[in-house]
Amino acid sequence: MAAQDRDNVCSKCFELNDAAATYCIECGAPLGDDPSSDGSDIEVYNEITQANLQRMRGNYDEAKEICLSILKRFPNNGTTHTLLGDINAEQGDVEQAAQWYEMALDLRPESETDQRKLAAVQERLKDRESTSTVE
Repeated sequence: MAAQDRDNVCSKCFELNDAAATYCIECGAPLGDDPSSDGSDIEVYNEITQANLQRMRGNYDEAKEICLSILKRFPNNGTTHTLLGDINAEQGDVEQAAQWYEMALDLRPESETDQRKLAAVQERLKDRESTSTVE
């Protein structure tokens, strides 16, 4: 491939991508000036859908396995980080859920949904701590 065809540099991992690419082939981060770009969500849409279906069915281990498989290929996929936060929150592991939501916000700081989800699990953490302090 000619050098002029690979002039889209990822700001997250510095991988050289095709000029027409909308997400990084290495890490999945959105490329270009459009902050609303779905990034690697397009590439892994079916897997994210499958993981969410498994979550809704209560098959949390299967859902986590799918998500972790996605993150091995696209570590900057914010949707997958959020989904892992959702899975852990539903399982009651609010500490782990908070970590996943924080990572999602590192990738997409403008996400109001992730901000609300993080605030909700942080509130649950506070409630849990005050309950254990009272006991």
